[in-house]
Amino acid sequence: MSRHLKRSEEERWRLREAVQRQAITLEALSTPLIPLTNEILVMPLIGTVDEQRSEQIIEALLQGVIARRTRVAIVDITGIKTMDAAGVDGILKAVKAVHLVGAEVVLTGIRPEVAQLLVAQGYDLSTIRTFGSLQNGIVYAMKRARGLAPG
Repeated sequence: MSRHLKRSEEERWRLREAVQRQAITLEALSTPLIPLTNEILVMPLIGTVDEQRSEQIIEALLQGVIARRTRVAIVDITGIKTMDAAGVDGILKAVKAVHLVGAEVVLTGIRPEVAQLLVAQGYDLSTIRTFGSLQNGIVYAMKRARGLAPG
């Protein structure tokens, strides 16, 4: 193999590794987990939630809840610009999965258009605590973690 060909191959390998590192970083940034206390996590979501992103949300949320032994996970959708039916399904799957590992999910930041989508599609959110603002969700989660709010 010529030196030029070898250098070209090494450069391609370095670029491929850089792209993989960037993809990992981007995935972590798109599903951040912010610990408020030892028992409460917040996952603020921004942008678009589709089927692929909802899978990332489920995985990150479950890992964070299990690793930190979280009692309450707040999923804030204030920053969601668009959410299709697959995105809604994904978030509801995340809620169910987190319940299975013993934590509660609080859904915050539900804007009127998202509420209309949920109602129009016939989603049942009666088992999920929902709040219009992240602030109200945090107040509830703090009381819940201290055993002061009903389950």
